[in-house]
Amino acid sequence: MEQVAQPTKNGQQLLAQLLAVAYHVLEETKHMNLKPPLRPSSKLFATDAPGSPPRSPETETPQDETPDVNGLAAGFAGTHAQTGQSHLVVIPYSPEEIQDTYTKITMLKTQYMKISAELLEAIKEVGKEAEDDKDAIAKLVARRNQLRKEVYERNLVMKGLIDRLRNLQHSIRLMKGGTAYPPNIIMESV
Repeated sequence: MEQVAQPTKNGQQLLAQLLAVAYHVLEETKHMNLKPPLRPSSKLFATDAPGSPPRSPETETPQDETPDVNGLAAGFAGTHAQTGQSHLVVIPYSPEEIQDTYTKITMLKTQYMKISAELLEAIKEVGKEAEDDKDAIAKLVARRNQLRKEVYERNLVMKGLIDRLRNLQHSIRLMKGGTAYPPNIIMESV
């Protein structure tokens, strides 16, 4: 069998497929009762004395109505027995139907495992992308902090230069014999 490359599926689609597989398994096993009743058709497993004749479905006692392991009445299959025979129907399905059911359940199990693996890979990819995003964010934050530091250092240098220019301007005025702070010259304040 060739496998065709499928487009990537998101998590919701994979979960929906998992639910569909589980639903199909439940539908397949809904009417399946493979456990034999307490009184199988063989005389070796009969609860009566070894020499007693088998019971007929018409002569059932209220004791036969006690629930068995499956929660069903022990005499349940007695109504399905053929006339003239006194044994109970053990399994209502033919062996081919049972094998077909097992095959279907096995196929559904394989699909479930495949979809689960795909979902796990998708979760890992999302986790890896989130981790990559965290790394990228950490790099961007480091770069932002570095740029802020450089701008702060440049601002300090500019402030130093402005202070020097003010001092120089003040010294030139004093040397010319004027006042240190004339009203017509306005320096910006930092």
